[in-house]
Amino acid sequence: MQVNIQCKLDGISLRATYQDGKLVELVTRGNGVQGDDITEHAAHIPSLPKTITVMGEVHGRGEGVLYEADFASHFGSQKNSDGTRKYANSRNTTSGLLKGRSTPADLSHIHFVAYKYTGPGRPDSEHRVITGLAALGFEVPALNELVTTEDQATKIYEDYDKPNGRRESLPYKTDGLVLNVDDINLQAKIPDQGNRPGYAVAVKPSPKAAVSKVIGIEWSMGLSGAYTPVALVEPCELDGTTCRRVNMFNLDFLTTWVEGGYLESQKAHVKGGFGIGATILIIRTGDVLPYIKDVMTPAPILA
Repeated sequence: MQVNIQCKLDGISLRATYQDGKLVELVTRGNGVQGDDITEHAAHIPSLPKTITVMGEVHGRGEGVLYEADFASHFGSQKNSDGTRKYANSRNTTSGLLKGRSTPADLSHIHFVAYKYTGPGRPDSEHRVITGLAALGFEVPALNELVTTEDQATKIYEDYDKPNGRRESLPYKTDGLVLNVDDINLQAKIPDQGNRPGYAVAVKPSPKAAVSKVIGIEWSMGLSGAYTPVALVEPCELDGTTCRRVNMFNLDFLTTWVEGGYLESQKAHVKGGFGIGATILIIRTGDVLPYIKDVMTPAPILA
């Protein structure tokens, strides 16, 4: 069985609709049922074809992304009046540009990277969908490989995940790899696994890590009214962004990291020692908020 491997883009999900070859609508995914109509921005996104050579109704699904080089040169250095960074990272910036009142110059830096096609003449192969989209003029994922063995798939992941590997050479942020059964007709015969399709699996990259010192603890109230403890840490660079806050999830989680004990969420015993003044190891995987992985040096009052 052949498997198609693509990089999983860390952007904003978009759908472009064409009618008889002409782009007529661009929308965000939104809540999965209804998204935002951003068709007015479409004219200013250079990588999004305004016409294609297919008649009938066609839907191209993809991700809106900023190249990291463009983010750094055009957005990353901008500051607020208090000296803090105006734009935290490329993903949040992309979302803000697409959903807000943006200038054509700012929108010109956004790329529409397509990976799904529905409409007349759709191939019955995931890999050929991508090559077909490229032939129509779409930008497609920079990593798109067809494999037939587990060893081939493992080699692609290792090359992607290793330090200075393929992940870091890609022009935009990615959040792992997606492995799809290549035969689209066969996909329909594979049962779903919970809330995800059975024919596809996502493989996350190794988590990014940073070391910092705890300088405070505060409680943050969520939309449900529940309070969540948050550790304030000395600013540190973590996966391309500045980390100042670390999620401590709930009181039991916080207490276990202070006193030590078995942590159910991580299926492991932790030694404790967390508190103001402690030096901690922080990790972040994908879109998960930064969280504590280890206490490197206990808080002075607990040492």
